[in-house]
Amino acid sequence: MPCRFCFRIDPALTPFIPHGINVEPTSTRGQNLFRNLFMQRFPFILSSLLICFVLCSPLQAAVEVSWQGKPPVLIDEVYQQQGVSYLAADEVFRSLGLKAHWDSVKHLYSLQLSSGKASFYPGGRFLYLNGRSVAMEHPARFIDEKLRIPESFLTGVLPQLTQRLLVYRNLDPVRYAADSKEEAGLDRLFSLLLRQKRLDSHGPALSAVAIDPGHGGADPGVIALDGSKEKELNLQLAEEVKRRLRMQLGIPVYLTRDGDYLVEQHERFATTTRSGADLYLVIHSQISPSAEKQGIMLFIRQRSVSEGNQGERDESLQLAGALRESLMQDGWHVDPVRAAPLLPLGQGNLPTVLMEVGFLSNRQDLQTLHDPTEQARLAKGIETGLVEYAKRKKQQESLR
Repeated sequence: MPCRFCFRIDPALTPFIPHGINVEPTSTRGQNLFRNLFMQRFPFILSSLLICFVLCSPLQAAVEVSWQGKPPVLIDEVYQQQGVSYLAADEVFRSLGLKAHWDSVKHLYSLQLSSGKASFYPGGRFLYLNGRSVAMEHPARFIDEKLRIPESFLTGVLPQLTQRLLVYRNLDPVRYAADSKEEAGLDRLFSLLLRQKRLDSHGPALSAVAIDPGHGGADPGVIALDGSKEKELNLQLAEEVKRRLRMQLGIPVYLTRDGDYLVEQHERFATTTRSGADLYLVIHSQISPSAEKQGIMLFIRQRSVSEGNQGERDESLQLAGALRESLMQDGWHVDPVRAAPLLPLGQGNLPTVLMEVGFLSNRQDLQTLHDPTEQARLAKGIETGLVEYAKRKKQQESLR
């Protein structure tokens, strides 16, 4: 016979009933007991439902884009990745009346402009137009099976290429303001983190080096026609440079990643900061619409004298110059050093150089980056350039 204190409840509510309470129909006292228990647990139930609603509701974001003087077009699918807003390339260009084409074989996206055909690769940091390359602060990337471009492409790159005024308006000002503050905070963080150590005139010319093998994990970087992934080649070369520096100089060398996993940009900078490195070398490779384009390119931060960073730029320029000189002496083709607003270069006064070590679209460069012997030769040239830079710097310090 059931206990007169027992009662029946909806099974959906059983998680909120203390363990040991039985459930059967019946007395008024049992119903009162249930009512009291439910009222005690009601605030918890309500708060749980509210939290679930907030977490499960999709975050909405939208922007408007148009050429100046044209009606704005609403784009309501905006993704946030590492503090950057990304929009579907096809949707954006269609709304602007531009013809675009995705070549799934070459893994190349092309955009028809009045000045010619502009092309870029997912993960690549350059856009190509009429034989010249234009640096992109953030690369295009695939997100949810669509190729998406960063908003900096619309606010900077596209107006520059078309010589037309483009109106871009973010319709989510609260989130946009928060993102802007976050990015500004990261900028200040980078400028504080990537600081150059004070040189000890009695110590070694080079005491520690930080190397960043670009991309990794879900971010493959650019992909060659044979399927070679930039992330793998970057890491192989970085590991070879590390091996040579430790073998020849016996100094610690810190990699921002030592395997195939994704590392956020701020984590790469954090690794460099903790290491107390004398310099920061960022290793990437690239791809071009022209299979003839080959060789190594060196980039430093883009800063002006008016911003008060000329000393920092000079240090990075000296480092890039020493690398270029060493590599050219070993027979490598190296373009003149360029300054570009590339995110992996970070901020601060730590001597930093981004190396594009070859074109995966060029057969010879691709073979070189796959060949262990050629990798070792390239790593040796990099090692020599780093050591030469450190020696020159120490000589300069001793004369002050």
